[in-house]
Amino acid sequence: MKTYIRKHIVEFIGCIFTILGIGFLVGGFILTKNLNAFMERAIAVDGVITEIVYDNVNENSSDDVFVSYEYDGQMYDHVKLNYYSSGMYEGKELTLYVDPDSPRKIETAEGNRTLLIVVFAVGGFLTIVGIPTILTSYLRKLKNNKLAETGQHIYGTIESIERDTSVTVNGRHPFRVYCNYKNPADGMTYKFKSDCLYFNPNDSYKVGDSVDVFVNPDNYKKYYVEIIDKTANTVKDYT
Repeated sequence: MKTYIRKHIVEFIGCIFTILGIGFLVGGFILTKNLNAFMERAIAVDGVITEIVYDNVNENSSDDVFVSYEYDGQMYDHVKLNYYSSGMYEGKELTLYVDPDSPRKIETAEGNRTLLIVVFAVGGFLTIVGIPTILTSYLRKLKNNKLAETGQHIYGTIESIERDTSVTVNGRHPFRVYCNYKNPADGMTYKFKSDCLYFNPNDSYKVGDSVDVFVNPDNYKKYYVEIIDKTANTVKDYT
């Protein structure tokens, strides 16, 4: 299972991002419906912030805001508000929306708006990242398969095996294999590199080894270096 995930890590991460993104977007639409239903039955009242408890220890925790307000002739004191913004201060007056069936349940228009913006922004970001990641990986595989089927098969010589520090996936830099091929037809030496590899090619190849390269004979810029994890079926990784 680890080998399969490692082999398809880009698609796997893309799927996770897409699923989470769609989940956030669907949740955002459901939340919008519920908040709109709440606001339709809620009663607007004037409230005041009576206390703000600042969390100076845990930076990831939000500050607690407590308000007081009067509804239907009764005062409600020290009711926690599920929203905080930097513009809040003790004594600030604000409009609260009270659930008539549960008067201690309150919302603010600004808080609802901010919550929806966050949910939709996160959902949109994850989806925008996830779907193109899947499509790009899929299209690259189609291109490589087509080159392997219809392209010219040549043999490159490995020059180096390196980490690509410009790419980070799941906290790790993938490998790339760099190779060259001297074309006897024109005497030119062509250099190629593999796609990002999420297994260690050093376990299967060494500098100087021959590797399969498939090229478009009319345009060597279109190529595919085939690097295979030769240990996939001979090593059981339980770490």
